[in-house]
Amino acid sequence: MIADEYILKLQDTDSFCTLYKATKKDNKINYTIINYKKDEFDYNETEGTKAILKEGREIMKELNHPNIIKLIEVKEDSSSYNYICEFCNDKTINKYLEEASDKQLSEEIVKFIMEQVVSAVKYLHDKKIVHRDIKLDNIYIKYNSEEDLLNKNILNSKIILGGFYVSTHLKKGNSLFDYVCTMNYISPEMKTNLDKYNEKIDIWSLGVCCFVLLYGNYPYNHYDYNEFNGYKNRMKYDLKKPLSKEAISFIDSMLEIDPNKRLSAFELSKHPFLNKNINI
Repeated sequence: MIADEYILKLQDTDSFCTLYKATKKDNKINYTIINYKKDEFDYNETEGTKAILKEGREIMKELNHPNIIKLIEVKEDSSSYNYICEFCNDKTINKYLEEASDKQLSEEIVKFIMEQVVSAVKYLHDKKIVHRDIKLDNIYIKYNSEEDLLNKNILNSKIILGGFYVSTHLKKGNSLFDYVCTMNYISPEMKTNLDKYNEKIDIWSLGVCCFVLLYGNYPYNHYDYNEFNGYKNRMKYDLKKPLSKEAISFIDSMLEIDPNKRLSAFELSKHPFLNKNINI
């Protein structure tokens, strides 16, 4: 049993798994353990869901990038699959934002976060992997020291992308069809079901993340998608504080309705918002 080797502290739960902060008993090193219960996974899920979750777990074994959560080892016991990963100080970007005084972050901090997450997503897309659940709850902060953690010095940290539970490889023809998402981050082409989709859904989710970090609220209520006459109509959102022209262009390039016009991760990595000194 995993509890024989680790002291476990519950971090989070969702419909797919349970996350624990795990301290190794013999060396006191902290890890994150993603725990999948076999009885729930093997018997309570549909065959399609089981296949999705299995692929997501297997994808974690392929990944090696400084801004993607590092899988250390996998341990299986009679009741669980346990994915033992690097520990990221128990902080997600969403928690960090909730603790911010005005629930909004400066362009300097958003640039710092986004350039690392974009780097991770570019790596995934180069490997023909689609994350499919990019959201602020799946982006972690790994502070460089306990002092930085205490002072919330995010500019002295590493940003880590996790949450690969429903990730998948692009199939033949580079198109996907499964309806997998977190609603406030869902792209128009998936929500409207008018078209098959590809890795560009991750870019849309990045755009939502960026907007929330800068404004403290979502650009759209996901229920509003039903009001649009086809996904190619331009969605409108209100910018409630002045931004640099580079930041506005960066958001627009991700929250582009037509996925064919939406920038790729490679193109985002070259965007001026991430590559020039911005007067903030």
